[in-house]
Amino acid sequence: YKAAILDWQDDYLSFSEGDESDPAKAALRSNIAAVWIGYASLNATARQFAYAKNVYEEAVRDCPAASRVAAVWSSYARFCAAKNMPDMARGVFVQALAAEEASDDGGGGGCKPIKLVGGAEREALWTDFLILTRETPGNGGVTMEDLRAAVAVEIGERAGVVPDVATSSATAAVPPDPGMAAVGPPVKRARLDGGTPPHPPPPPDFAPS
Repeated sequence: YKAAILDWQDDYLSFSEGDESDPAKAALRSNIAAVWIGYASLNATARQFAYAKNVYEEAVRDCPAASRVAAVWSSYARFCAAKNMPDMARGVFVQALAAEEASDDGGGGGCKPIKLVGGAEREALWTDFLILTRETPGNGGVTMEDLRAAVAVEIGERAGVVPDVATSSATAAVPPDPGMAAVGPPVKRARLDGGTPPHPPPPPDFAPS
């Protein structure tokens, strides 16, 4: 899995930065995302839950292709929800939406922040977020308007901006998570010389159930 990911990622980075709508680039991006999801699912099936979480984190943090695909973020959130981590699942969606809203000139030594591609990806993310939110006990009545308002407030709080959004009482279903880390810029990874690297160590704060 990892060898294929790194090879395809180098191919993806060979495209010019501005042609996100190029059919070949879009197809490669989709394939890379599918491999990341499969890699994480393989670890989860083997009950290597900490490793599966690490795979998802690497995909959304370091891969410039997978981080732009809503299905990767949604799969990560579903994984967290399945492991009885609803706050982390919600945080994954907010993290993705905050990254999507980031500007392309956000400092960091010229490194551009991760940004999802196209309106369809963003809308797919919102739809999956709403479905997962409504599956949480007591949140069945949350509307898309409620969800968007709550996320806008949280993103604004992180940025130190008070958004001009009218919120309802249902927005309490999506409380802020001040401890969640922001998404870092995508980086190019070197190809493997051969074989598959050992699993990264599990994060110290992750306890599989």
